[in-house]
Amino acid sequence: MKLKYLALIIIISSVIYCTLGSSALSKEEMIAIIKENTTLTISDNFKILRDTIAHTENAFDSDYWFEFIIKFDENESHKTIQTIKTLRNYWKSEDFYLRLDSSEFKTAKQLFQEIGTKGLWHKSKEGFIFTNQIIETVEDFEPSQIWVGFDTIKKELTYSLRHL
Repeated sequence: MKLKYLALIIIISSVIYCTLGSSALSKEEMIAIIKENTTLTISDNFKILRDTIAHTENAFDSDYWFEFIIKFDENESHKTIQTIKTLRNYWKSEDFYLRLDSSEFKTAKQLFQEIGTKGLWHKSKEGFIFTNQIIETVEDFEPSQIWVGFDTIKKELTYSLRHL
């Protein structure tokens, strides 16, 4: 009986090992990915905590995700906070509707188009979040979802891309 459980654990571990693995992105590639998708420019003065890619084998349209987590020192964290606050796509409002005057509201999607960005940075409890996915209708769905969180307490930036 114990042998069956051990065999099951080995099989599951093998599947996970074959599916998940390090993407081995360089710091330069991470910097370029962040800038291209979020407009945030960072220095290469960070430590890589996680760098992972996962694939759904035999999926209909090649489902995959990748994620990396990087950690800044105190000085670089402060610089990153200041940089985010100056970005054109930093949304100072904490909700996803921006009041322009007493009668007009703009949605996040309208702002994406207006300022020519792929998404918006906004404040969160932990620091800042970037997202390119504001789904208001079925037509708004994009197969590649990008989420970036910058935890200002831990000084960690998490970049996650999911392609469904």
